[in-house]
Amino acid sequence: MRESPKPCFYAAVLVFETSSDAPGYKPLYSEEIMLIEATSEEQASASAKACAKGQETSYQNEYCETIQVRFKSLVDVQLMQFEPSHGATVYCRHFHSYPAYEAFELLASQ
Repeated sequence: MRESPKPCFYAAVLVFETSSDAPGYKPLYSEEIMLIEATSEEQASASAKACAKGQETSYQNEYCETIQVRFKSLVDVQLMQFEPSHGATVYCRHFHSYPAYEAFELLASQ
């Protein structure tokens, strides 16, 4: 009898878009890193997408404007090579241009 693969943790990078019917509202995008337990990268991707879709919502703010949060894309899924613990790196991405990163990631320049 074949054993089932042991579940592992994956880090899934997801992008969400927040929009509104309010005049002049500019969409706001957020990047979220979600831990997913799965037996394969394919299963982790499918599970991450399902979890992200489950987080979609729509509500009225205090000005009676409709705010919508929608799953935009799954950017990456990486197998975590260790058990999650305090101080562990959950996700790592590499890039060649720090100035381009600073232009995108406003908090990096603070």
